[in-house]
Amino acid sequence: MNGASGTPIEISDDSGSDDKFVGDTLDQLKRELLKCLDKIQTAGRVATSNQHGSYVNPGLMVADTLIPLPLVPRDAETIRSVCRQAPFGKGDETVVDISVRKTWELDHSQFRCANPDWEAYISLLLDDASRSLAMSEVKAEPYKLLLYDEGSFFKRHKDSEKVPGMIGTLVICLPSKHEGGSVHLSHGGKSYVFDTDKASDFGLSSLAWFSDVTHEVKPLKSGYRLVLTYNIIHKGSARMSAGLVGKQLANLRAVLTKWKSAFPYKGKLVYMLEHKYTQSSLSLSNLKGRDRAVCQSLHEVGLDCGFIIFLARMTRTESGDSYYADAEADETELEEVKTCDGQTVCDNKEIDEEDILGIDLWDRDADSEDEGDFTGNESMPSTLRYHDTVVLIVPVHKLHSFLDRPKPHAILSLIKQTLSDGSDNQPLRDSLVEMLGKTLKNSLDGIFLSDILAMAIKWESKTLYRRAIRACLKSTDTRHQVLKTIVRLAKERHLKDPHQTLDWDIWLSDLVTGTSELSLTTFQKTLNYLDSLFQDNDLKDLRPSFEEWKTPVPAKMVELKSSLTSDDHDFLICVLFTRSSDISWLRDWFTPILASRGSKQLICALLRAVYDKRNTKMLRNATDTFQCILEGSIEKIALQIGDFPYPGGSTVAHGIKSTEASLARGVLEVIDQAFDMGLTQQATQLLDVSCTNIHQSCPKPKTKSLPCFVVIQQFLESLTVVLRKHHVPPLKSVKNMYMTLLRTILVANPPKPPNAPRGWAHKPRQCGEPCQDCNELNAFLKDSGAQKHVFRMAEKRRRHLENLLPPELFQCRTDKSRSPHGLVVTKLGKEFQKDMEDYKVKLSIYEARVKGLRCEEVKALLGEDLYNELVMLKNVPDSDGAKELGDAGKKRKAEEELEGSNSQRPRVEE
Repeated sequence: MNGASGTPIEISDDSGSDDKFVGDTLDQLKRELLKCLDKIQTAGRVATSNQHGSYVNPGLMVADTLIPLPLVPRDAETIRSVCRQAPFGKGDETVVDISVRKTWELDHSQFRCANPDWEAYISLLLDDASRSLAMSEVKAEPYKLLLYDEGSFFKRHKDSEKVPGMIGTLVICLPSKHEGGSVHLSHGGKSYVFDTDKASDFGLSSLAWFSDVTHEVKPLKSGYRLVLTYNIIHKGSARMSAGLVGKQLANLRAVLTKWKSAFPYKGKLVYMLEHKYTQSSLSLSNLKGRDRAVCQSLHEVGLDCGFIIFLARMTRTESGDSYYADAEADETELEEVKTCDGQTVCDNKEIDEEDILGIDLWDRDADSEDEGDFTGNESMPSTLRYHDTVVLIVPVHKLHSFLDRPKPHAILSLIKQTLSDGSDNQPLRDSLVEMLGKTLKNSLDGIFLSDILAMAIKWESKTLYRRAIRACLKSTDTRHQVLKTIVRLAKERHLKDPHQTLDWDIWLSDLVTGTSELSLTTFQKTLNYLDSLFQDNDLKDLRPSFEEWKTPVPAKMVELKSSLTSDDHDFLICVLFTRSSDISWLRDWFTPILASRGSKQLICALLRAVYDKRNTKMLRNATDTFQCILEGSIEKIALQIGDFPYPGGSTVAHGIKSTEASLARGVLEVIDQAFDMGLTQQATQLLDVSCTNIHQSCPKPKTKSLPCFVVIQQFLESLTVVLRKHHVPPLKSVKNMYMTLLRTILVANPPKPPNAPRGWAHKPRQCGEPCQDCNELNAFLKDSGAQKHVFRMAEKRRRHLENLLPPELFQCRTDKSRSPHGLVVTKLGKEFQKDMEDYKVKLSIYEARVKGLRCEEVKALLGEDLYNELVMLKNVPDSDGAKELGDAGKKRKAEEELEGSNSQRPRVEE
């Protein structure tokens, strides 16, 4: 994981007899593990200070002026003239407040140390500090020049993480006589005081501490204090030395081994670290002092024993008042669980207190507090929060339950870390690879999936390879990136062993099969992209074997598809147009597959494409191709009643937006196109089978849901146009279908005219609930002799009745002559008129369903009696069709009577 070895980590040699593991209970195991971890120590402190009588002069340049040392007031004023008041961080803000911090500062870009020996001297000071603090692999980057004059100070604070990897601060107090300004530090119950004024006349002081150490600078009593500050940044990884193999690690190994064998059900344990870390800085390489020693020990010993560690910030939330305290309401949560290299592996997770090692964990002051709200005369208790950084110890066989929804990138990072340090651990590898495979999703980028493929090939994991391929299929860019990787890896394998022939099925079959399942069109694009990659001269040795593998692949992909849809259209058109001259191929291979697996929409679309290109050079034998496909597909594409959309689908006033509606139109287009191409027999057969299917399968009214009448209306009108265009003779199946669809759907349930009321009688009205007021109202409405009535009741009840009475039919006013007030309701006598208007609107809409079918073709098809009944609506007296028939009958009768009278009139002979 963390490559190079660094400073050896010291572990105390407490080798008393109580180190031996005893007991078989989980609590005893937890106590022993806690004891082992607590004994891991480091020689480092949290802060250190040194004074140097001899030093290297930095050659400080400020405002193009060389500042001599020790500092004198004149030069101090030169520095202050170009400085600004130093700000400090407050939450997410950076503010200047001289009541908190009174100091002058320059950024590192505003000054420089001109002495070329200064950088080497800083390295020496950093080495001294890092040894004292047990730091390793660190560097110092210049940050600020600070000038303290009389009265300057900085109250208690912690250094923020100014740059990634910052773990501490190095302070160089340059020679400048001053009094006061001592630095006070505290951490973990320990305090330190570093005085910089003792050697300030002619000496230099260096101070260093970890970033999370609380410190303050006391007020300067006199003189000037000139300070260079550096950020201490961790630049590498820290590993323990071989000297760690001793008593303490043996005990740790024994405890972990006991956990795995005796308590395999235990999924995790948590150990609290001494320091606190920000989310951005939380990684093993950034841990400080003993924290790093503990986690490094757990990492290395844990891998051997089948355990993996994670880092997280832990927050405990409690009520601040024992009166309100509820143990069940208290919660402990892990925030962004991270791998050792700082990758977030999963988001927030709640954790049980029994999983945390130690007792009285929160018997201390809270780290933060939210004040409670006021309720009545008392305030609710505050919410207390305790913030800690922890290391989680998880058995490998429990990873799947601990990381229920892990992040794929973090799992890959975890694999790289753990397997670089434990590459011979096959069970660990298998477990992690299996987990990684399950996290792969379509949203992952091609670079990441390429890493997975390389790993799968290296470890010969077919399962992981296939899952990575599946994850790349839907995105074109991702798919192309993965294809490049596969070709590159294949080339590397070939160069490694040129005499071994590559099996392209192993390398590419999952990808081409997967894309064909999306659609054959996507598959063809994938194959074309592969072709383009193999044009590279570096792959010329692989090209022949690839071409040999590729040639039969398209036909295989078609045969593997259990169903063909419109998404496969472009690919099939390309194949069809290329080989349409081969009638035996068309009849014996293409058409049977299309008829058995193709959707109706696809077959209709292919026939439409052939029809559209019938007169072009692209397709010289369009009629034969159309006929061959149609003859083999008539039973497949013939319409059924279920091909029409039912109510509840996507309907619009002047059309239908749905797959079913477009399907019906598509089949009608095929019939029309077949007639156009002279394929009368095939067109008639498709028409006959479709009409027979619809007639026989149409459900009876009031038994099942019926197709949407708008679609049926459009279908019959369109079919009528086709019949007229091609002079199709009447077919019994067509007549039966028209009759069924008209009677069952289009003209079923005609609107009924309203009955004229008797006197002042009106229809009752009801609110929908058992209501005495409504009963009283309806008694008045039904009363044929009453035009007016007064309802005396409370205002709310009056308003309820008034809301039931439309103002265009009733006049309502309030009678306030006595209490309770009355609602005076007067019938206007317009209800029947309104009902008649509504009836005429409904009748007009109803009749519009068949007006498009009033033509000679439909009349000839149905016969006069059925035509008059179903299309002219003879039995709906108020319809325009019935009136037209009545007028025609009267005219015919008049003509007959006229002819009769003429025949009886005596002739006048000349």
